Amino acid sequence: MGPIDKAILDLANNLTQGINPILAYKRFLDDLFLIWTGPVEALYEFLELVNSIHPTIKFTAQITCTFTCDFPPEVDHDCFCQQSRSVP
Repeated sequence: MGPIDKAILDLANNLTQGINPILAYKRFLDDLFLIWTGPVEALYEFLELVNSIHPTIKFTAQITCTFTCDFPPEVDHDCFCQQSRSVP
């Protein structure tokens, strides 16, 4: 996983023109925890690129958001709340 850690950090820097969007990055065995401070669109692109690093190692993300949402879960909407902007 060591070379993959470096590749992940390099991808994040390259994706956001050298401004590091990762506030925290921790790994324990095969689990990663990171805090992304860049744009949401860049995060989705980052996840796509990270999943292309290795043919058998794939990453998933659970995204949380500080915005509150007043829409019921069954209503289709486009805001920055967790239920409309989360990756399973």
